[in-house]
Amino acid sequence: MYRPHAFLWRPAARERHASKADDLSDGAEALMLCGATHRVVLSWEAWLWSTCAACNAEAHLLVNGPRDMWGSLAR
Repeated sequence: MYRPHAFLWRPAARERHASKADDLSDGAEALMLCGATHRVVLSWEAWLWSTCAACNAEAHLLVNGPRDMWGSLAR
C-alpha cells in the first residue's frame, strides 16, 4: 500500500487516530501516535468522529507541518 507518510489515520476509541502500525485493518489493536493502544473501527460513521488532538500534533511534527491554522510548529 502506498503511504505518503510514515503513519495512517484510522478511527478508534470514538476518535480518528494516527498510527505507524503495519496492521490497521478493522478490529486490529494498534499503538497510536498519542501513545494509547486502541482497536481500529472501519465504518463510514467512524470517519465522522473528531480527530485526536495528540495524534494530530504528533503527525504534524512528523511531517514538519503546522500544528494549527496559524502555522505554529512549537509544542
